[in-house]
Amino acid sequence: MKTIKKVIIVLVALVGLLIAISLFLPSEVIVTRTATINAPAKVIFGQVNDFRNWVNWDPWQEKDPDMKGTYEGPDSGVGSKRCWESDNEEVGSGCLTIVESVPNISIKTELEFEDMGPSNGLWTFEEVDGATNVSWSMQMDMGMNPMGKFFGLMKDGMLGPDFEKGLASLTELCENLPVEEPRPTIDAKMVAVESSPIYSIKDSALIQDLEAKTIEMYIALAGHVAKSGAEVTGAKLCIWHKWNPEGYSILECAVQVAETGDGTDVIMAAATVAGNAVTTTHLGSYESSANAYFGLEDYIKANGYTVTGPPWEIYTVGPLDDADTTKWVTQIYFPVE
Repeated sequence: MKTIKKVIIVLVALVGLLIAISLFLPSEVIVTRTATINAPAKVIFGQVNDFRNWVNWDPWQEKDPDMKGTYEGPDSGVGSKRCWESDNEEVGSGCLTIVESVPNISIKTELEFEDMGPSNGLWTFEEVDGATNVSWSMQMDMGMNPMGKFFGLMKDGMLGPDFEKGLASLTELCENLPVEEPRPTIDAKMVAVESSPIYSIKDSALIQDLEAKTIEMYIALAGHVAKSGAEVTGAKLCIWHKWNPEGYSILECAVQVAETGDGTDVIMAAATVAGNAVTTTHLGSYESSANAYFGLEDYIKANGYTVTGPPWEIYTVGPLDDADTTKWVTQIYFPVE
């Protein structure tokens, strides 16, 4: 009996000692690993900022290639969410959400993992002389439970190797991606545009049929304008509701007039949008306008603007004005705020 009492006393003392020790243990645990990747920060940032890219380097994806994944929210950036389910006990089930994203600088995430409380993740990207120092961290609150605090001491040994493996895979991927050619700079600016009455036709076409489709639409518009007696006040324009080089694009060709009357089942009496827009002038064929669009997208991102609707083109000089494509003038607009 005395022996049992001694054992109980020792156990109570041991538990008390562990509790006392836990008082000096941190409730917050941070696991961090770093790597230097010979690639621009924007390349690595793009791989992390889009969860659909994670399957190419995620260490847990390698542990369970058959785990089920779903995506919610935008394709990338703030609000993008990835959830997964796995029978592999090393992978488990959870959701990861991007809560803050600073282009090419940092990404903050929130992890919800099974029955544990939320944890916060942080990625940082520091580009130096063409290479990028990348840091991947996870911050966890283990609470005041003594067992939770002792468990926190093992977190670095549990997660650290996975972070290292993920960064190694990310390094190999980014260092072997094709080098992206720098985009040419363009002359872009913000302007205020006024609404203009238009007659328009909205339709869809495959890329190989776009030229024939737009000619067909403008012929129909010209006939309606002539029949209605409307006064043409500006160059032809086209609103691009959807651009899809591999499928159907949706476009709305229009003629600017002083005043609209009735439309038809095909021809709409409408008006262009008013407000702020970012614009640039493209000289040359329509097929060579991609760089102008890329430049406008870069300008919009660099200045923190948000696109509020489909872009449109105004054809100041086109094939009906001059057969020489080098003399064609297209004004491209993106509505922004």
